[in-house]
Amino acid sequence: MEKLDTYLSLCTQYYDLDKPDAPDDAFAFYLQYADRIRGKVLEPMCGSGRFLIPIMELGYDIEGFDASQFMLEALYKKCKNKKIKPKVWQGFVQDLDKNSIYNLAFIPSGSLNLITNLNQLKRSFKNIHHSLVSGGTFVIELITLAEAERQETNRWWSSMQTIPDGRKIVISSMNLPLVNNIGQSVCRYELVENNQIVKTEVETYELQFYKVDEIESLLTEAGFSNIRTIKAFEHGKMPDASDDVIVYECSKLTENL
Repeated sequence: MEKLDTYLSLCTQYYDLDKPDAPDDAFAFYLQYADRIRGKVLEPMCGSGRFLIPIMELGYDIEGFDASQFMLEALYKKCKNKKIKPKVWQGFVQDLDKNSIYNLAFIPSGSLNLITNLNQLKRSFKNIHHSLVSGGTFVIELITLAEAERQETNRWWSSMQTIPDGRKIVISSMNLPLVNNIGQSVCRYELVENNQIVKTEVETYELQFYKVDEIESLLTEAGFSNIRTIKAFEHGKMPDASDDVIVYECSKLTENL
C-alpha cells in the first residue's frame, strides 16, 4: 500500500486536542442523512473518529477507513476506552474495493481536498459509486477556491496544545501561494517536555481546490446522478460563491429490475 507521509504521531495528537469533537452543525447535518436513509454507512477518510464514533454510539451501522496509521490508532484507543468495537481499516479512497454494500457514504471536513491527483480523485469517485447500493447516497464537503484565495500566505503562525500528561505540542505552519489551484502548507510539530524540544515532525500538506462545475462534472463521469450543491449544513439552501465550504449530494441511480 502507498505510504502516507502526513498525519503522523504529533500531528494526530495535536489534531485530537485541537478538534476533539465534530462541529455541532456538521454532525447534526450528516446524522440527518444516516437517520433518513437507515442503512449501512461508510465514512472514508474517517481520521480519529470524531464523526464515526458518536454515530456508532447512536446505534448506526457505520464503517470507515483512513490512510493514517496514527489516526486509526487514536480511533481504536478512544473506542477501547468506550468499550466499543469499530469496523475500520487502513486504506486510501482510490484503493477502495467494496461492491454494492453501503446505503450512504459521506466525507466531511474538506478531507477530500487532500486528493490532489486528478486520476486518483476520479478513481475515488468511481470506487465510492461502486461501493454504494442502487439508490445509495454520497455526500461530500469541500473547501472552496474562494476560501483558499482568502488565506494568508508566506507567513508563519504558531499555536500550542497541552497533552494531559503536561507536555506540550507546538505547531508552526505556513501556507504557500496557490499553484494551479493547489495550496501547500508546511507544518512543524514540536513536542516540548521540561522546556526542551524532545521530538520534531515536519509535514507538508497539499490541498486541491475546485470550482463548483468541476466537481459536478467529475461526479457525473463517475456515474452519479441527482447532483446538487447545498449551503454547508443548511438543507434546502443554495451555497454562495463566497462560502468557505460547499456540500455536494448525489446518488447512484436505481437499477431497473
